[in-house]
Amino acid sequence: MELRLYKTLDGDNVINKTLTLIHTLNIKMKDNVSVTNPIIILSKVDNVNYFECNYCFLSEFNRFYFIREIEVLNNNNYRFILE
Repeated sequence: MELRLYKTLDGDNVINKTLTLIHTLNIKMKDNVSVTNPIIILSKVDNVNYFECNYCFLSEFNRFYFIREIEVLNNNNYRFILE
């Protein structure tokens, strides 16, 4: 599944948001994941600052999500809470 990470300055209620693509990743889900509020774990990627991202697209669900929280699990893994 493709995950595209974006930055947007637009509010939640804005349609046709202005998006800046930060990075694209191919990921695999290990467990069942909620379509409405997915939680995903990503490994660190060189030259990518996940904390710049606040919006994303998951191709498997064909949906955009706000990144509500990014938790540092350890030096190499991050938990993304999407909405």
